[in-house]
This record gives sequence, C-alpha cells and structure tokens, in this order.
Amino acid sequence: MRAAESHLRAHIIPKVGSLPLTAIRTKEVQSFVAYLATGGRSRKPVENVLLTLSSLLKTARAWAMRAVTSVSQTSPCHARG
Repeated sequence: MRAAESHLRAHIIPKVGSLPLTAIRTKEVQSFVAYLATGGRSRKPVENVLLTLSSLLKTARAWAMRAVTSVSQTSPCHARG
C-alpha cells in the first residue's frame, strides 16, 4: 500500500490527476509512459507505477458501473415489468 501511495503522490496525480476518468485513454497513458521513461527509471519501477494506475482505473470503472446500475434500478423513470 505504501508503494501505491508513493506512485500516486510522485507520478500519477501530478501527471493525470486533473483529468476526468473518461479522458484517460490510450494516448494519455502512452504519454504518461513516455514521461516515466524519460526520468531515468529502470523498467521495473515504471511497470509498478503503471500497475498502480491500471488498478486505480479498473476500480474507478467498476465503481462507476455500480453507480449507474444502482441509479437505473432505483430511478422512478426505470420501466418495471
């Protein structure tokens, strides 16, 4: 958990933290990888940061899907049958 927090503070938040989730696409991830690679880091630390980013994005998407599903199931406009 400590490593993930470090990845967030040092790399992820400064570079992609201001973007909405829907704006983080392949182009943005490739740009982020290029940024990490230019810092003189070896392959393994770069992979670790990318794994943290991937995990965060997967979790955020799962939460968003649950929120949409929950709203559609409780909406008065939802057709019941």
